[in-house]
This record gives sequence, C-alpha cells and structure tokens, in this order.
Amino acid sequence: MSGPVDSRPEPPGWAGCRVVAHRGACRRAPENTLAAFSAALELGAQAIELDVQRTRDGELVVIHDETVDRTTDGSGPVRELSLAEIRSLDAGSWFRPAFAGERVPTLSEVIRTVRGKACLNVEIKGGPNPGVAPDDDIAGQVLELLRAEDFLGQVLISSFNHEILARVRALDAAVPIAVLYLRHHSHALEVAARVGAQALHPFFASVTPGMVRAAHRRGLRVNPWTVDSPWVGRLLFSFGADAIITNQPSVFALAGRRT
Repeated sequence: MSGPVDSRPEPPGWAGCRVVAHRGACRRAPENTLAAFSAALELGAQAIELDVQRTRDGELVVIHDETVDRTTDGSGPVRELSLAEIRSLDAGSWFRPAFAGERVPTLSEVIRTVRGKACLNVEIKGGPNPGVAPDDDIAGQVLELLRAEDFLGQVLISSFNHEILARVRALDAAVPIAVLYLRHHSHALEVAARVGAQALHPFFASVTPGMVRAAHRRGLRVNPWTVDSPWVGRLLFSFGADAIITNQPSVFALAGRRT
C-alpha cells in the first residue's frame, strides 16, 4: 500500500524517511545524550527522536524521565533542578564506564550537533495525563528556540499531552505535529483533527492495517513506536506504516529504504 498524497506540511528532510532513531542510537550509547545522537548519525539515521523538559530556571534539556535518577548519578525531578545542577551530573556511567562524564544536553546543543545531517522528532514532555494542560508554556519556548535556531523546517513535534499539541498549533499554523498515544485510535483521530496534526505515533502493538488506512484517508502519516524486532518492522511496513521509531536504527537500515 502506498502512502497518502496530501497537502499537509512536512519537514523537507523527512521526505522518504522510514526509520527514526529513538532517543538516538540508545543501544550503543546512553540515551538522549550527544554520544547517542552522534552514534545515530554514524549509522546513517535520517531522523532522531528525543525528549524535552524544562529545568527549574527555565532551560530546555533533553531527558526522558521526570526525574534524573535513572539516567544520571543524581536524583530529583528535572523541573526542580537548575541547568547548572543537571549539567554537573554524569549521564553516561550508568550505561557503560566508557561513557563516564557524558552530560544531559540542551536542545540547542542537539540541534547544532545534527544540523544538516538529520531531522528531529521533538517529544515535549508534559505529564502523563494527555487531557491536562501543562503547568507552563513549554510549547511556546520550544517553538521560540526552534525559530531562533532556524530549525522549524527540520522538526516534527509530538507529545502524549495533547493540550501541548493544541498550544503548539495555536502558536504556529504550519509546524508539523504528531499525536502520541498507546491505543484508542478513534480518540487519536479526533485529537489529530482538533489540533491539526500531520501524523499519529501509536504504540506499535496496537497498529492494524485498518487503522493505518483510516489515518491515511485523513491525510495522517503513521509512525509506530518503539519497534526493535525486524519481523515486526516488516509487518508494520506491510500494513502501510510510513516510518518506525526504533532503538536499533542499524537493524532497519535496509528495511527502511523505499523500493
């Protein structure tokens, strides 16, 4: 099944992209670090997914969890720590001693690392409840930074908090956005229509040929997460998925090429 032809905006660099490196090449280097993003580039990744949160002093840092406990040698909620405090933490030793001293990067640092080499899927973290408005205008700050870095044409913004997506759309009528969710496709389609999304990012196990067709009829691309099994990847592509988000981009280097 071929993908849909529609007029929705899409980052120019995403054309033909089928494989997105989840948190960088996170099986080869500590997730969401410059080492992981550089490894993804070395593997030929065309797009990289990452997570953005805000520090106590309002800086945008790239880290997945609400706390720094799992991926650094520190502890505490990201939003209660300053940038300087977070930057003092070791974000690499937990993964492998060779990565000791790796730091939690800022979003600006990642953009400067991947510029001209890959696009970014920026997931804005905003709490687990997709119906709850974020506490602060992180959406506006992310857009402001992307604009200042002249990177809006190379980014896709996603979030589980759909009020963040609504805020992104209210602030920018053109930037591509994707609805992140676990299941309940009918609700996701409703959200996509409400926020003017360009893509759905469902949990891979909930994807069926019927839901892909339903999304394509509405001009929505389907990019499931997190796909690490080659046979699952092939199955999803046979369903018509437009791209997969994976921890192992090298495994899908050939499977991801359009024929």
